[in-house]
Amino acid sequence: MFFKIKRWFGPEQTGELKETHRTVTESEDSEDTTAESPDNVHSQYDADRYAVHMEFFLYNPKSQDQATYTEQDIHRYPMMGFTLHFLNQKTRQNRPDWLTWLLGGLEKTLETMKVSYYQMDETELYSLFVDLKLYPQAEVKKTIYLVFQQLYQWYVRGNDQVSVRVHIGGDELYQELLAHHLEAV
Repeated sequence: MFFKIKRWFGPEQTGELKETHRTVTESEDSEDTTAESPDNVHSQYDADRYAVHMEFFLYNPKSQDQATYTEQDIHRYPMMGFTLHFLNQKTRQNRPDWLTWLLGGLEKTLETMKVSYYQMDETELYSLFVDLKLYPQAEVKKTIYLVFQQLYQWYVRGNDQVSVRVHIGGDELYQELLAHHLEAV
C-alpha cells in the first residue's frame, strides 16, 4: 500500500523498487483473495447459520400411486406430522429460541386439547405425529397447520440453510408413520 502512495507522489522509481513493489503487491493481493474468497466467506457464513432439513407428512385419503401435487396442495391437505433433522453442530447444540417455544407451545396446546401425540426429541432430530384418524377435529388440524406455516415461512425467508421435503400419502403413509412412531416410543 505504501508503495502505491509513494509511486503517485514520489520521484520516479528505480527497477529494484518496482520489483519490490510488484512482489509486495502480489502478496497483498493473494492474502486478500484468500481471506475474502467466496469459499471462505461462504463457509464462515454457513457456520453461523442454522442448518435444518424439514419433512412434512400430509394426509390425502384419496391418494394414488403416481399422483402429482402442486405447491398449493400442501396448504389443502391436513398434516399428520413433521420431522426436523438438525444438520450442523450449531443447530444441534443450540436450537433457535423461537423454534423451541413454537414446539413447546404445540405440545402444550395438544395436551390442553387432550390430544395424544407421538414425539421424538433427540439432539439431531425432532419428530411429532398426530393420529388424525383418532382426532379428526378441525381444531387439531388447524393447530398443526399453524405450526407448519411457521416452519414453512422459515424455509421461504431463506436466512438459514433450511430444506423441505413434503410427503403426501394416504393410508399406506399413515400406517408407516404410525408404526415408526410406535416403534420409537
